[in-house]
Parts: sequence; C-alpha cells; structure tokens
Amino acid sequence: MIHFEVFGKAQPAGSKKANAFGGVYDANPKAAGWKQAVAYVARQEYRAPLIDGPLAVLMAFHRVRPKSHYRTGRNAHLLKDDAPVLPTAKPDVLKTARGIEDSLTKVIWTDDSRICAEFLFKLWGPQECVNIWIADYNDPDIWDVLENMRAAVGCAPRKLSA
Repeated sequence: MIHFEVFGKAQPAGSKKANAFGGVYDANPKAAGWKQAVAYVARQEYRAPLIDGPLAVLMAFHRVRPKSHYRTGRNAHLLKDDAPVLPTAKPDVLKTARGIEDSLTKVIWTDDSRICAEFLFKLWGPQECVNIWIADYNDPDIWDVLENMRAAVGCAPRKLSA
C-alpha cells in the first residue's frame, strides 16, 4: 500500500474552457500548481515502476473550519451548536479528486482508468491537506486494507435511515 500526504488547499480540476484560437485549458488557473505539488510529493514517496493493474484509492481532503464556526470570548475554542459536522461548501470533492488522479498519471499509475474503487472524504482538519492511500485491488485482503484506510481517516460508517 502507498500512503502520502500533500499539504495545501486542494484545487478542483477537470472543467475545461476553450480560447478564441480553439485551444483548451483548465478553467481553474490554480489547478496546475496544485497538480505539480501532488506529483512532486508522490515522486518522493513512490520510486517503483508505474502500476498498470486495478487499484483501490482513498482520498481524504481536509479543510480548515472558518472562525465563524466557533464561539467568542472565553469560549472561542468551542464550536457553535449549529456548526456543520462536515464541510459541504465548494469545491466539489469529485473535481478535487480528478485533479489528483491526473497528477498521479505517469507518476504512480499508467492511467487513472486503473482505479476500480475510489473512496473520497471531505473532512475538517487542523490544516488544508489531502491524505492519499493507494492499494492493489487484487490484494486478497483488500477489504481489510480499505477498512484500515477508512479508519485512519476517522470516518465511521453510518447507517442511513429510510
């Protein structure tokens, strides 16, 4: 299993715009720098041949809570009762994952089409970062590996009521 952490604000990618000359570019100008940062960290952590088999990937995006979620005065360290449990504001977790998938192509895997199972989390954390776990989908213990990955993120499975 491969695991690494990239610090910084995850940038969405994947939405494209066309210019007047027919060229296509990423709609988010900050995406290129973020993708380079992810690729740089991945190259430091993974120095083996590119993976060309089926993969399971887990990404946990950590956002910093805004000050407006906290009380004031001597209770400034406490959350307000109506503070959201999870970050639901933009960016979209799928678009942020798309940027990382693109970043890791030709760095860890041959193509992001090798991802057969992907688990994405958007959570509150002490600083902006993303934790990335990559496992071989053919590993006979894959579900134990995925459970360990999920537990490391701190996400408990929740039952949805009908």
